[in-house]
Amino acid sequence: LSFWGNNIWQELIMKKTIVVSLAIFTLLAVQAQAQDDGYYIGLDIGNTEGRVTQNIPAIGSSSSSTNDGGSQTLKVGKYFDNNSRAAVFYQNASGADSTVGYFGIGYDYLFGDGPLKPFVGVMLGYGKDSKNNYHEVVSGLVYGIQAGVNYELNTNFSLEAGYRIMASNMKVSQAETVSTYAHDIKIENIKNWYVGVNYKF
Repeated sequence: LSFWGNNIWQELIMKKTIVVSLAIFTLLAVQAQAQDDGYYIGLDIGNTEGRVTQNIPAIGSSSSSTNDGGSQTLKVGKYFDNNSRAAVFYQNASGADSTVGYFGIGYDYLFGDGPLKPFVGVMLGYGKDSKNNYHEVVSGLVYGIQAGVNYELNTNFSLEAGYRIMASNMKVSQAETVSTYAHDIKIENIKNWYVGVNYKF
């Protein structure tokens, strides 16, 4: 009886050990998954440069200029896993000749599993320039790509630096008036380098 009793107790202990081990493994897996995904908020600062063209067909005039200055971008998004994320963003860019606001959505893919991850992304949005030397509202779609590196300090905070380039169909067409010729103003492209910090909840 003692022999069989010992076997029964050993089986019970083994079963309990297996159940506890599986429970601990499951909790660790859930915790690891929770650390990989989650919502985040980010803020970056940098420099944004926009190329502006103006055409006046009546007199055959065409000119272009570059407007650049400081910019600030706010992002609110979600990590789907350790390597992919999406966010909505708003950027304010102020230059010598204008102040432009951009808002839209973007998706990034991050490479690797370590704390330092290069990333590439795409974005689509809308831009509006209502404070400029032309005294006209220049607005339209913007779309582009970005690339950079993200460094994870811990499970919540990360630093990143990158470069964005966007094409644009932001423009305004003004009909001829008594005092001005008909003309077109267009923002051709936008380039932005930045550094920032993210907080993941």
